[in-house]
Amino acid sequence: MTYDIDLIDIALRKTAAGTELLKVFNAHVDEVFFLVGHHRQVIVAWQRNNGPAFVSAFLESGMEPGIKWKREINGVTQTALIRRMAAALQDAGSPPLRKAISDHISLIMQWINECGSLNDVLEKLKSIKALPPETSLS
Repeated sequence: MTYDIDLIDIALRKTAAGTELLKVFNAHVDEVFFLVGHHRQVIVAWQRNNGPAFVSAFLESGMEPGIKWKREINGVTQTALIRRMAAALQDAGSPPLRKAISDHISLIMQWINECGSLNDVLEKLKSIKALPPETSLS
């Protein structure tokens, strides 16, 4: 399965919640990429928890109904990856990044558990009017 990141972007922008999600993502993506490439703790968490393989599996699940992403890769679950990356990024990241993670981690964990594909996430975004302003685990 191949994917087109532009089609994913367009699909997200068709919903209010998807547009909000993209704003949060775009506000922090450069810092996250920098930390994944240059901060030892984040690099280790990313690599040891199969981050690249999970992102590839997520994107390759595509927007077609019925194609599911992998819930576990090499003994690491999606949930473990998300929790460990959130912890590493909160330790290494700027205050705005830490707040964004804190505000949205429980929603991300909920979606990881409820959705089985990128298509499922897009359908969920269509069903909600907006992202909750704060969805922290605390």
